[in-house]
Amino acid sequence: MIESKDGIQFESFTENDGLVNNNIAGITEDLNGNLWVSTYNGISFFNPKTEEFKNYYSSDGLQGEEFVRRSISTLKDGRIFAGGYKGLNVFKPENIKESDYEPTLNLVSVDIESESGARKIRDFSIDSISLEHNDYLLSFEIATTDLSNSDKIEYAYLLEGFNTKWIHNKNRRHFTFTNLPPGDYKLKIKGTNSDGRWSSNIKELYISVDPPFWATPWFQILFVVVLIILVLVYIQLRIRYLESSKKKLKSKVEERTSELEVANKQLLENQSLVLHQKEEISEQNQEIAHKNAIIQKQNDELKVSNLQLEEMVDERTRELREANDDLKIAKHEFDTFFYRAAHDLKGPVSTILGLCYLAIKETNEDTSRFYFSKVNETAERMNNILFNLQKINKLKQQKVVVESHNIRDLIIDAAKENIPDNEDWQQFIQIELKATDQEILTDSMHLKVVLSNLINNSIKFSKHGEKPNVVIEFSKNKNDGSYQIIFEDFGLGIDPDFKDKIFNMFFVATEQKRGVGLGLYSVRMAVSKLGGQIHLEEYKSACFRIELPIPYRREPMVN
Repeated sequence: MIESKDGIQFESFTENDGLVNNNIAGITEDLNGNLWVSTYNGISFFNPKTEEFKNYYSSDGLQGEEFVRRSISTLKDGRIFAGGYKGLNVFKPENIKESDYEPTLNLVSVDIESESGARKIRDFSIDSISLEHNDYLLSFEIATTDLSNSDKIEYAYLLEGFNTKWIHNKNRRHFTFTNLPPGDYKLKIKGTNSDGRWSSNIKELYISVDPPFWATPWFQILFVVVLIILVLVYIQLRIRYLESSKKKLKSKVEERTSELEVANKQLLENQSLVLHQKEEISEQNQEIAHKNAIIQKQNDELKVSNLQLEEMVDERTRELREANDDLKIAKHEFDTFFYRAAHDLKGPVSTILGLCYLAIKETNEDTSRFYFSKVNETAERMNNILFNLQKINKLKQQKVVVESHNIRDLIIDAAKENIPDNEDWQQFIQIELKATDQEILTDSMHLKVVLSNLINNSIKFSKHGEKPNVVIEFSKNKNDGSYQIIFEDFGLGIDPDFKDKIFNMFFVATEQKRGVGLGLYSVRMAVSKLGGQIHLEEYKSACFRIELPIPYRREPMVN
């Protein structure tokens, strides 16, 4: 904490600044204003003025490296008490004297490694080393004459000619140089005593690295002389080559001149021929001009014919538009008649069903019962056809409203439409849904028409004695937002020969179980209104692939 005119400021110190350990147990101030910091790894002395640290360990007399938290204090007589896990340290800071001993450094060993092998130098008295250019590693080991506390002695070295600043090696006695360039160097080594004071005794060693033979001055001079000789030889050969080329060029010029004279003579002859051809071309041009006049006249006649043809096309287009309007009116009248006829016929058919029911209940003759049952069966079939025709007409008139739905919920709703009321649909049919994403953006009414009719067919045309089994795969294309539904059941199947007819109105693909022939027609109509397509998959008995290319959007889309 620093107090100044600008206020109180805080400055932090860590191991990087010299603190013995970042885990501080306690701090006390001595009578001189210096700080003593107990940690989990010794005691640090800190001078606030110079911002320098001095560290003490068990080798300096401490009871141990680790101290107890908040167990350091300064008494009035200046003594400092510091409690640790192995005892108590008591000392006076003014009684701690720094050593002024200046130790001497010596070389213990020098290791040299090269491509040809390794060698060691153990002569302590050497003052110079000579290296070859292929000696790529030079290692030194040093020792000091201060043996009181070797762990606290630090070293530094400087290689003049290679380094510009002293390199602090801490308490490591080994250091290495690799791939020294050829030249002369001076190595200086210095160290501290056990109290961290640098000694003035500096060990010096001269190092000479010999260059390879191609980097020596005599080789460079020889190389320059050889290069000059080669240049002179090249110049002489070049002069001879140019003289030879000049002679060849002269002979070629003479030859070319004679060829040009012959060509000039031929050109004069060709010029007279060209003049003759020019006269013929002039006559042909006059003939072409005459033919162009005839063609222009024919073009004028064609323009008149085109104008007449365009008038005929416009008249025919108007007639086609009127016919199209008449077809739309006729289609509307047909749909109206279609709906009214189905609606009006349902009443008589319902009456016939009621009468047949009563007749069957009241008669006791087997023959009458048989005929009434056949009439009842035919009337029920007629009633089913009328019901499906009304559904188709309603499907045509229904608008498409696109919203987000859950595909599983739509499948369950469609399955419930094909079973008796208040019954569990899972007892009548087994449906497996395979889908990574169950949300679909579509019109629920039209899609339920598709699913309901396909599920109805699965139940109606299932194998005798077996529970209908349906597998539905649903996937969404993340690139364009389109959907694909694959509906497969494992019932009686569909004959491949009927592949192109199964979606036609009143077509039944199998005679084993009679149907109305309007279910798949309704499915195709609903898929078409959703803007998609439905196909019967090849090589499978009854598998439908439905593609719905509806773009993904949040707001409802009304068709």
